[in-house]
Amino acid sequence: MLTGRNPFWRDSIPATVNAILSSALLGIEKTPALLQPTIYHALAKRPQDRYQSCAEILPELEFARDQINSSTEVGNLLGLTQSVDSKTLKEYAARATGLDDAQLVRKRRLIVVGSVVAVALLVVIFVATLFRDRLKFAAGPKHIAVLPFDNIGRDPANDAVAAGLMETMAGKLSNLGVNNQSLWVVPASEMRRRNINDPPTAFRDLGATLAVKGSIERQGNDVRLTTNLIDARNLRQIGSVEVESHSGDLSALQDETVAQLTRLMDVVDRENTKVSALEAGKPAAYEEYLKAVGYMQRYDKPGSLDSAIESLERATQKDASFALAYAQLGEAYRLKYQLDKNPKWLDDALSSCRKAAEIDSRVTSVYVTLGRIHELSGQHDLAVQEFQRALDFNPHDANALGGIAHAYENAGHIEQAEAAFKKAVALRPDYWDTYDDLGLF
Repeated sequence: MLTGRNPFWRDSIPATVNAILSSALLGIEKTPALLQPTIYHALAKRPQDRYQSCAEILPELEFARDQINSSTEVGNLLGLTQSVDSKTLKEYAARATGLDDAQLVRKRRLIVVGSVVAVALLVVIFVATLFRDRLKFAAGPKHIAVLPFDNIGRDPANDAVAAGLMETMAGKLSNLGVNNQSLWVVPASEMRRRNINDPPTAFRDLGATLAVKGSIERQGNDVRLTTNLIDARNLRQIGSVEVESHSGDLSALQDETVAQLTRLMDVVDRENTKVSALEAGKPAAYEEYLKAVGYMQRYDKPGSLDSAIESLERATQKDASFALAYAQLGEAYRLKYQLDKNPKWLDDALSSCRKAAEIDSRVTSVYVTLGRIHELSGQHDLAVQEFQRALDFNPHDANALGGIAHAYENAGHIEQAEAAFKKAVALRPDYWDTYDDLGLF
């Protein structure tokens, strides 16, 4: 009512919800200074920090009204400045307020100081509450669901990039859990399969205690990534990360986002995640890679795989040492073989994977794809070897765990298969799908 606009309104419902949870008030600087502490109090993020009844807010509104009315009378009188000297103006001001000049200055100082103190107290309460909640949050298990990224501005050219960000962010965060038994990340494929787009559904259906919700905003080479970490149980904002690049370097933005999310989650990053800097290609190549990952989320849709392969080929042309692009190209060819059974695609898949491994032998996804290729060829023991190599780098890799369990089963190694399925359950005791696989086995 005071500003003529909703302070949190954005161009979509998810963006509006995120603003309510995490953004500062917009337009408050246009309201009377006397009312600003009251506004902050009324719109505190936590309900218990707000006014609990109209009886609490009424005295503050009445005081502000009286002061503003007095100031307005003085202001109206000050409109006579062209014809009244300063001495007369002071007399008018004193008559309007019942205060002399010195009293007016003192009262103004008291109002300003009172406003500053009120805002400062709110900040102290907020920080203390956040610190307390962080301590409580740090002690519990962290089951993370990465939700789809919003494409701010809705430029169709960014749709595939936004989709790719979800997949790659989940992969980068899953690397954090290698030496941390209390942390696991829901596979992006499971999020897509169940069409989960919000924190409450992620908590209800998958037991995710944390949700990562992000957005990408782009104008030319200027890119901004905004990522919110949300307690999925009570929809409380844990923290927000906003990073920008004027050169369009999405890889660097992602790495900085993951580093800040790691600090918000109080998770110690393992040393091997530093290889992400080696895996990332040049900015232009990495953007093509993200597009391809986005296209491949709907590989069953006509034309999607072809678009992905074209983007990956452009990525390798722009950066011939981009191991991740070659690894993803191998997976794209493998999926193409699944669709039309043309053996050429398996040959292309093997060639791309071997090229990726030559460039960087630490890219885990290479060995997962190789394992899947061997499974398709009926070479189950070779598949076991490749999946095991992936697990040597990342024991929590969901694709490698499921792959090696099925490879053991198909090779007739029943005891090893059972142990692998049980390991998957032990690593993710709150994830229903691992129990389903074990039950089917």
